[in-house]
Amino acid sequence: MSHSDADKWKQKCLNLAEELDEQQARRERHEKCMARALVRLSHICQGIDQSLDPYLQRLREILKSGRLDDQKLEYLDTFANTLLDLEFKHAPTVNWQVQVLELFYSQAQGEGERAVFSKFQEIVKKRPFEDAEALFHALEEALQASSAKPSPSLFSRWFRRIPETASTDEGVLKEQLLQLIQEIEIPPRLTEQSENLLNQLKQAHCDIEEVLEGTARLLSEIKAQLKKEQQEIEDFLSTLTNKLQNLEQQALDVGKVFSSEEVWGDSVSRHVEHLRHHALEETDLEALKTTISSRLDMLTQQLRHYQEAEAQRNSEVDQKVRAMTERLQALERESQELHQRLRLAHQQALYDPVTGLPNRKAVEERLAQEFSRWQRFKQPVSLLVWDIDRFKQINDRFGHQAGDKALRIVAQTLGQGIREADFIGRYGGEEFVMLLPGTEVEGGLKVAEKLRRAVETCGFNSRGKPVPITISCGITEFREGDRVETAFERADKALYEAKQAGRNCCRAN
Repeated sequence: MSHSDADKWKQKCLNLAEELDEQQARRERHEKCMARALVRLSHICQGIDQSLDPYLQRLREILKSGRLDDQKLEYLDTFANTLLDLEFKHAPTVNWQVQVLELFYSQAQGEGERAVFSKFQEIVKKRPFEDAEALFHALEEALQASSAKPSPSLFSRWFRRIPETASTDEGVLKEQLLQLIQEIEIPPRLTEQSENLLNQLKQAHCDIEEVLEGTARLLSEIKAQLKKEQQEIEDFLSTLTNKLQNLEQQALDVGKVFSSEEVWGDSVSRHVEHLRHHALEETDLEALKTTISSRLDMLTQQLRHYQEAEAQRNSEVDQKVRAMTERLQALERESQELHQRLRLAHQQALYDPVTGLPNRKAVEERLAQEFSRWQRFKQPVSLLVWDIDRFKQINDRFGHQAGDKALRIVAQTLGQGIREADFIGRYGGEEFVMLLPGTEVEGGLKVAEKLRRAVETCGFNSRGKPVPITISCGITEFREGDRVETAFERADKALYEAKQAGRNCCRAN
């Protein structure tokens, strides 16, 4: 062998030694990673079954003692078989099988896989499989049989069997991690983190321990994100419920005032049914929010349209009410004016326009009233009939204006000289009638004399000449057996006697 050939073989040996060293170092890293994962798993399982706790404690001691030699590996294999026997002997078989199937169902792809996992859940509730090997084997066959096209099922993708003779090297672990990350639905905010893990796994050389820790963090954050989304959905649905309740109340309020209540109710029902359908069918939270918000906006807009229409209708009604009110006010003013005219007409019908005293019609009405009251209560009532002396001569000598003035002076003097309860009116021409309730004929004569003297002093001048005014009076009172006419005739007869006595005097009958 030449010197150059020896160098080549030497170099090959060195390269082979280095490669063996690298493989040994990689294997040690894998062992440490797997040992750390098993230690953590043992802590998680601690306390599940008291009969398992001593085995778990022994497992941690072995894993922490250092590199695994053949004796320790053989012990671990024996320990694994013992642990599996204890698990299926003591653990509640149905519970763990149902939980595993629920996990598979939540991550299944397609209706075929979901149907298989749902069917197996019902099977294990009635009659569980003897062990995990039997369950997984049955699942594998059912999944393969249910697929129309040959494709690896979720179960086979995640838990495919590896021949016992094959070693679990880094490539297999990386491939399984790749499949796991690709199968999981990643939230948008964690996309970058999952892409980084995928890029690391696709590299020829990567720190598998770092990737495992990153995958664990990713799964933890996905779980937290799912909880957060669940809470957001609950909050969103709570807010939606409150909005729908408010809308329902407003809809009821609108429906009460609208004649088309049935149309409005149908419209609200359609929107609410659409919301319920999307809430049940939609799986994406943002899409659900968008759909519900859109429908709520449409419902709110329609409600606003009804409210605006109602406001317009109320405005029209208000305008009609205002117009009607103005018309009623105008009618009320017309009524008041008519009432005033009637009152004025009544006053004109019952009052003398020259003297302002009640006229003959009013005198007759008051005579009848006082006579009726006298008949009931028998209280004395004096009747006085007045007449201006020589009134015709005043008209002839001084004119009718002087005569009207004389009438007004006499009316004012007589009216001011009696009580408020007494009555005086112009009976006609120059004649006046006076009623004094509660006054006997003697008292009436005294009142008449006082008034006569007052009128006597009320003369005035006309055309530079004096106009004297005197007045005569006849007095009587109501008596038993009287009528209004007979009492008036007695007073008129007493007046005639006063005239015969020379005028400007009073006589009682």
